[in-house]
Amino acid sequence: MLLSNVLLAQEVTKNIEFKTGRAAGNTTEKKVNKKARKIFINSFRVDYQLVYVDQEQTREGVYHGATSASLTVGFNGVEIEDFQKMTDDLYVKYTDMLKAEGYTFMTADDASSYKVFKDWERVKGPIASQAEKVGYLSTIPSN
Repeated sequence: MLLSNVLLAQEVTKNIEFKTGRAAGNTTEKKVNKKARKIFINSFRVDYQLVYVDQEQTREGVYHGATSASLTVGFNGVEIEDFQKMTDDLYVKYTDMLKAEGYTFMTADDASSYKVFKDWERVKGPIASQAEKVGYLSTIPSN
């Protein structure tokens, strides 16, 4: 067995000059702090997994003895309104956190004036859907 450890090092003999501002390819921090911190939340969706399915198989020996097991677990008695409330609460916490950081929000009406959103369709919540993914519930906030 051969073990090897190689260490490579380089000695720096002169002062290092770090570029900041426009020379570094970005704006200076002073300019960024003066700008309005506006944000537009294009979409906000929460996916809840309602059904979990798993299976396992083994094969052993010359004669290939086999075993298999499967498991399906799902929620019972939980209403869609409960998931909608959790989504609404999560959205409020998220937007409150951003507001505390100094962000202001653009409305969908404000954003519709931008060219990138010209052909977009506006959808109002609440929407809860089980059609997109089997075993999942997707929700968007009420507001």
